[in-house]
Amino acid sequence: MLIKLAKPANLNHKVQLLPLATKAVKPGTVCLISGLDWSQDNIGRHPDLRQNLEAPVMSDAECQEVEQGRSHRNSLCVKFVKVLNRLFGEVAVATVICKDKLQGIEVGHFMGGDVGIYTDIHKYIPWIEKIAKDK
Repeated sequence: MLIKLAKPANLNHKVQLLPLATKAVKPGTVCLISGLDWSQDNIGRHPDLRQNLEAPVMSDAECQEVEQGRSHRNSLCVKFVKVLNRLFGEVAVATVICKDKLQGIEVGHFMGGDVGIYTDIHKYIPWIEKIAKDK
């Protein structure tokens, strides 16, 4: 599903455009993972923390093995290797940014663990272009 904004976004130093990835990223590439998280005293409400970390992209075979087949052929998996003060407990609105391009977006909510599974954007570019053209 694509979301159409009711009015154009006001671009400024906090709101910028991010190009979509048009090709696969190589396994081992370190990407920026960014998501919203909940602080300990805010559980059950809207997320209130932005967390960022760098993590390498996994190969499809490695992802299938680790995730026991739970990832989809259009998935992008990353291995969380950097320890934060508080590793993601549950993440909402998570993105994978590789080489300054949006490579992946969250697939549902991520609940702990050390592997994140995301929708691999580049595999949907033809569909995105078709929807944008038709609307």
